[in-house]
Amino acid sequence: MAMTAPRAGSLRRSLGPERHAAEAPSPRAPGTPLILEFVGLPGAGKTTIAEQLMARLQSRGIVCADRQVVFPGSPSRAVRYAKLAAFAARHPGVLLSSLAYALAVRPLTSERMRCALTLLIWVHRLKLSRTRRFPLVLLHEGLVHNAWCVLLRGELRSDLVQRAALRSALSSVGLPFAFVYLDVGLDVAIERVGSRSTTPLFNRSNRPESERLLVAHGPHLKRIFDHALEITQAPHLRVDANRPMEDVYDDVASFVDRLAEERGVAGCS
Repeated sequence: MAMTAPRAGSLRRSLGPERHAAEAPSPRAPGTPLILEFVGLPGAGKTTIAEQLMARLQSRGIVCADRQVVFPGSPSRAVRYAKLAAFAARHPGVLLSSLAYALAVRPLTSERMRCALTLLIWVHRLKLSRTRRFPLVLLHEGLVHNAWCVLLRGELRSDLVQRAALRSALSSVGLPFAFVYLDVGLDVAIERVGSRSTTPLFNRSNRPESERLLVAHGPHLKRIFDHALEITQAPHLRVDANRPMEDVYDDVASFVDRLAEERGVAGCS
């Protein structure tokens, strides 16, 4: 399929059978940050591409927030929990839908409940004022990835409950989203995961379990991503991440450049 030049006000792009871009975002209020989340299986290259993109944007004078800004930690766990409890009281829908999601996955475990509650934590953190000081919040893993993690080592009994939890969380953030989906084959993901030691679950020392989880739950991630697009109608890019990382990076960088230009972010023209 031939490439077409992007037009002002549009993010529609002809990217061939392996790459697809979405519609342009609707106009946003000046100064409203855009949350850009990378989605993909472990081994897809999310962290690698996000770090390269962050460095590139910063070199052009665009200061972005990352996961460390969203989750800076706190010297007082009690204070952190108190603030989260107050937030949950103001947003009971997010709390209840997240818990219902965990309960819809069998077997029920404490780790699954904790992971589901992290959806509430993501909403809380993304709504904090410090997040709004940046034009772009770049997340190599975020709310959508967390929704997938709830399923690991389990069986989902209700797709509707999952959709409701994701809708409640994404809709409650109150900020525009954009997504990059790094589409990688299971065989490639398994090979890449088997050569790294950077994550507690998907790594070379735990390769048999990593392979089992990827085979069992890999297809679920695409469905969750599609649900997120239905909910947010966000601009997005699907890119073939089986290719060399430099080729993947070039596609992602072009997409983010157009996003930034659409939003009038300084330093991107």
